[in-house]
Amino acid sequence: MKTSKVFFLWTVLLFTSCSEGSNDQQSNADVPTSAATPTTAQFILKDSIMVDIIGELDIYDYNPNTGLFLAGDIKSGGVHIIGGSRKFNSFGHLIINRKGEIIHQFKKNGNGPEEFGGAALVNFFLGDSSVGVLSKTGLYQYNLDGGFEKKYKNIDAQDLVGYSNHKIAAADNAGHLAIGLAKGLDEATRAWDSLFQIVKPMRFYDLNAYETGYETLETGEKAKYGYPDHPHYYPESKIAVNQLPPHVVYNGSRSEVYAVYPTINRLEVYDMLTGELKSYIDTEPDYFSEPIETGSVEGAIGGYEGLAWLNRGGRLASSNYLEIDQLGEYTLLRYNQALPSDILNPLLNKGFSKDERWPAIRRQHYKFHYQLFKDGSKVLPDFELPALEPQEGQMEFYNYNATRGKVIGGDGLGRIYVSMPNNGDVERDYELIYVYELRLK
Repeated sequence: MKTSKVFFLWTVLLFTSCSEGSNDQQSNADVPTSAATPTTAQFILKDSIMVDIIGELDIYDYNPNTGLFLAGDIKSGGVHIIGGSRKFNSFGHLIINRKGEIIHQFKKNGNGPEEFGGAALVNFFLGDSSVGVLSKTGLYQYNLDGGFEKKYKNIDAQDLVGYSNHKIAAADNAGHLAIGLAKGLDEATRAWDSLFQIVKPMRFYDLNAYETGYETLETGEKAKYGYPDHPHYYPESKIAVNQLPPHVVYNGSRSEVYAVYPTINRLEVYDMLTGELKSYIDTEPDYFSEPIETGSVEGAIGGYEGLAWLNRGGRLASSNYLEIDQLGEYTLLRYNQALPSDILNPLLNKGFSKDERWPAIRRQHYKFHYQLFKDGSKVLPDFELPALEPQEGQMEFYNYNATRGKVIGGDGLGRIYVSMPNNGDVERDYELIYVYELRLK
């Protein structure tokens, strides 16, 4: 049992991964399609947004109601790569409009009563006029220029059995919060084989239940839900499923929250106001491979054979939902196409990223596929977006779950915003957000 606990913890730690001149308050930009059912999609670069700043900047969130981006260089509350040279907390948080103008900037990374402590698990918009920063000491709410509004002490990043670098939180203007927090590590260690029955990673809060101030007694918790009732999460399962919370987005036009777990082929649909689980949408992926049991590799440290298998390429053996984005009335999902065992196994001796065969194998066999949903239905067959596929020589090419460019969100299919990193092909003295159209055909 001790070995399995250590393996799980290490698995958790290592698994988790030109100005635009239109009006700044433009409405949703869903592209009309013909009456015929679309069968494919084309990703067309329409514009770009230049942000006049030099440094490593992350774009955390986009609010289609206000046309504002939330960005910054906040140190992650998760695990960091040893030896990394990146500097954090130089800029703090930045609010950027669609023209690329920085309209607000603030730093709250200290240890004062109104500061979040320097590292944050997630940064996101709390409605149209506030920013949420989740740290180990609580959820902090600031207005857009950095003024302190509230601290929700009972919503924090402590006691987690897993975390995610992708979207896990969404809120509306009425104080309703949906968040994926896999809390319960202390309790789970006392009944490790029942981990997935103990931890409740999908949570809903009424932030209006909290008093104004620094410390509160009310939980404000409306509802919470456990992992799906699925064999992948049964106590006897030997599947190397992801112990992280679900990926979460909010559809404001329907007041619905959508959540997807990495290995489960369905969307969970919740009511934002009540936290009620309303329904499921079967995603029916065209190229999704079910997870396989954790394997082992030679030369691994005793008790860590499964971890070595994962790190050398075992994660490529299964498909996982890696991302979810809300684009106006449309919901976009991304998953990876798994490698068959006869192609993967020869890579496990060195590790896939160190094997000279990897570039050819990646180009031919390892792809990301996308799904598009609207009003509870899949809009067209699963498709690829070549513009976001990493190319040889780019650092994402050796990462199992990263695209070249990060989808932030969108106003609809006509305006999808993609943050393009400044770390590769062409060195720039500014940050760049591409504007794409996803044209259905």
